[in-house]
Amino acid sequence: MPERLRIDIVSSPLVQAAGIAIRLTRWWAAYPLVLLIVIAAALMVSPLAPVLEDVGFPVSALALVAMHVVVLLLLFAWVRWWERRPPATVGFTAPPQRRELLRGIGLGVGIFAVATLVLVAAGAVHVTPTVSGPIAWGAVIPAIVMIPVWLFLAAVQEALTRGFLLQVTGLQVAAWAAVIGQAVLWAVVRVSSQAATDLLAWLNLTIVGIALAFVALREGSLWLAIGLDAGFSWFETSLLGVSWVGGGQSQAVIGLIPTSASWWSGGSAGVIASPVVTLAAAAAAAWSWQRYQHPPVRQPASR
Repeated sequence: MPERLRIDIVSSPLVQAAGIAIRLTRWWAAYPLVLLIVIAAALMVSPLAPVLEDVGFPVSALALVAMHVVVLLLLFAWVRWWERRPPATVGFTAPPQRRELLRGIGLGVGIFAVATLVLVAAGAVHVTPTVSGPIAWGAVIPAIVMIPVWLFLAAVQEALTRGFLLQVTGLQVAAWAAVIGQAVLWAVVRVSSQAATDLLAWLNLTIVGIALAFVALREGSLWLAIGLDAGFSWFETSLLGVSWVGGGQSQAVIGLIPTSASWWSGGSAGVIASPVVTLAAAAAAAWSWQRYQHPPVRQPASR
């Protein structure tokens, strides 16, 4: 591998935090373990689905929240009782950073809003009237309410992938293998139901996962990555109404319909399957990788 492409992630405080584990999970077991945790949580929460089905978006979202609560509890239990390290070491050793969360939300929304506006300006998608006009004002309040919900969902996803999985693999396999591996698995968990059969959507999500990995590695914690993840998810799901795997809403605040070939507009999969998002995600990944090469100067803790 060319020298300029070599990266060292073991020196990141995020990865180093897992070094205190008494019994670190083997890298080859970490990937199926993450999938098993997600599947087990889905099965445990599935009895709630008939009760919450067709009762409105804010209530149906409870099933998704409940699933993520179970995922977090299972992850923390594994880290605490198998690896014998504090659960906070999966990326939460630093106290909550409100500024980083807000900055991440702004960047996550901004990046994908620009990509969507490019598609609208190019005529690939068209703003179409919803029930109440170009903007469904009745969906605005639920969308606002969903911001803290998406922050929680993003926190669980980040803890599972950019936290636990990237940590244990980063200590045992080549750096790029660890970075790409967690991104692919995150795409499996994160892909929307509409985009599940679209290869470009999978590729775009994987690139986003790589970008988020370098953000978390540079910061040494998950807070900024959580904000970015939540901002992207909120824009795609609560604003544009793209249904998410495992639940989510279908009512859009802003109605969009593709008006060109699906390979350009994203078609029924949404803008996440557009090559415009590929370029935006690749630019974000390149930017985060370059920033990781120049980590912030961390002041020693005062006594």
